Amino acid sequence: MGVKVEDIANQYFEYWNNQDLEGLRSLFSPDISLKDWEIEVVGAEQVIAANAAIFKNVPEIRAEIIQMGSGKDVVFAKLYIHLNDREKISVVDVLSFENGKIKTVHAFKC
Repeated sequence: MGVKVEDIANQYFEYWNNQDLEGLRSLFSPDISLKDWEIEVVGAEQVIAANAAIFKNVPEIRAEIIQMGSGKDVVFAKLYIHLNDREKISVVDVLSFENGKIKTVHAFKC
């Protein structure tokens, strides 16, 4: 039995909160896609660049997992995205997996 998708998702959020781009890269499929309410990019390097821009523009950003659920090769995470110590937004991330790597990250602002 391989690594559970929930474990990969938890590692993803830990790397994301630590702004660890190399850690994120290690979890991504080469043809990963990222789509949220502002951006849509495809490919590991483009997704890394998009995350780097987020971390540069919002240096205090961090994700707080409120609830997580999973199905076959997918994780749903209800999150608070803290922009700083005063502002937060509610988001749902849907992560899909292929061969133990993150294939898509779709984020929806609630």
